[in-house]
Amino acid sequence: MKEEKISIHRVMPILGMVVSAGIAAGVLCYLNQLEMDQIICVSFLVISFLPIIIFELTFERRRELLGNNNQTTFRRAMNGFFICSILTLGISFLPEYFRPVIILPVIMSAFSNDILGLITGLFFNVLLAFTTGGSFNELLAYTMLVLVGGMLSKMLKHVEYRLYIGIIYLFSSVLFPNIFYYFANESISFNNLILGLINGFCVAVYVIAFYPNIREKTFREKHYYYGDILADEFVQVREIRNASSTEYYHARKVSEIAYKYALQLDLDADLAAAAGFYYNLGKWEGKPPIEKGVRKANQLCFPEELIQILREYNGTDDLPSSQESALVHIIDSVLSKLEMHDEEVGTSKWNRELLIHQTLNEFSSAGLYDKSGLSINTYIKIRDWLVKEELL
Repeated sequence: MKEEKISIHRVMPILGMVVSAGIAAGVLCYLNQLEMDQIICVSFLVISFLPIIIFELTFERRRELLGNNNQTTFRRAMNGFFICSILTLGISFLPEYFRPVIILPVIMSAFSNDILGLITGLFFNVLLAFTTGGSFNELLAYTMLVLVGGMLSKMLKHVEYRLYIGIIYLFSSVLFPNIFYYFANESISFNNLILGLINGFCVAVYVIAFYPNIREKTFREKHYYYGDILADEFVQVREIRNASSTEYYHARKVSEIAYKYALQLDLDADLAAAAGFYYNLGKWEGKPPIEKGVRKANQLCFPEELIQILREYNGTDDLPSSQESALVHIIDSVLSKLEMHDEEVGTSKWNRELLIHQTLNEFSSAGLYDKSGLSINTYIKIRDWLVKEELL
């Protein structure tokens, strides 16, 4: 396992979760007019639960179970946790036993994964019961709802089950609160049945209509993140643009060409575009370029696939291990030679084509792409495209 790097892009979302949990707990204590000793107990509850959530969040990231990406920034998990905090405050105004806590693990699982959804649901469940003076039966009712919500959320990734799971959520929202309410009060009212149906219907609508879209975005986080880190507003893009317009336009050109060729070769075009722009990150950071580039990429929470390409910069320490890595190296190297040549002499079309052929022949004879999986046919395609377009 690679050395763990502390990054502000992960620390800040964690702090956001801590703050949102603290605010939610504080507001609930204030609304329910808790005594100081009760507030202290609630504080210890928050302090006890949050390290568990944070540890699990970090652990799941390392296993690539957050967006299939062990360089995730935790931003989406923080968003889910914040929504759960707001919802907990909102449902605290509903009648006891009929607060739809079943939706909390379902929401959090869409923004992170099932385990974190369950832990988050239990946390807010206990917080809600403690601060609103809930009875033991009420706590059991909420716990049952959270367990049902968390366990069934594991199956929501299967489209064919979502309608049936939505129906189960609907019946659970009616059944469990009324059962525990009856044990506590030995009565069932028509209003309680209606309230349970409303709660269950809202959860079912969320599961069927909104959950799939949120879940899809969560597990495509690194692809959305590629777009973020290539935007002109991104901090590293601004830095390189302000430092050197020449390097900036070179990086943009490599990125655009790599993206276009990757699409034609059915490769990961988003990865190729990001790697094309940041291929010289180590050179921008200073010597040693590879070590400095990888360190900076870790600080920026770049996806591991992108960091691996930066480790393989120019094939100095490691040869390109993927077709995207080989593609970016080819484009960056050829374009750099053409730019250098154009500065020295006014080259003709024939000379530019010859330079491309000579450069690629040198790479090929050196076995630079032997580990990349780049076939001879693909290599020839790339060479012909470069010659035809002259990287203009």
